[in-house]
Amino acid sequence: IPGIAVSRRRQVDAARDRQRQAAAVLREEEELARQARLDALAATVAPTAERDVGRLLRQTVASSRTAGDGDLTTQPRVTVGIDDKKCFADPRFPVMVALREAGVSSAYARTVVRDFMPAQPKAARSTLQVGREL
Repeated sequence: IPGIAVSRRRQVDAARDRQRQAAAVLREEEELARQARLDALAATVAPTAERDVGRLLRQTVASSRTAGDGDLTTQPRVTVGIDDKKCFADPRFPVMVALREAGVSSAYARTVVRDFMPAQPKAARSTLQVGREL
């Protein structure tokens, strides 16, 4: 009887292997069909525009407007906050860039730079009160 159990186990294992192989083949066929559908969809929506450098450099309505047109979008912009000139003028900026490029960009590094190189002081209000007795 032990031989019968072993042969039965082999039959069951072989049947399980055939099922796994059939499932793998089915998954592969489904993936190929899915890819074929995606390729067909991509072919239907493929861009047909050609490169046109002249169109890119051509004048537009917005670029041809003058300041006298009265459009608010042509008015000069007012920068509020910090612009690139102010940022690069700060002596701390190149130090922070060098630290970041060296891989030292942490809160501690920012604290060290801030404490080591304080920002340029603005005009103190107390200078207006020099000579006054409070």
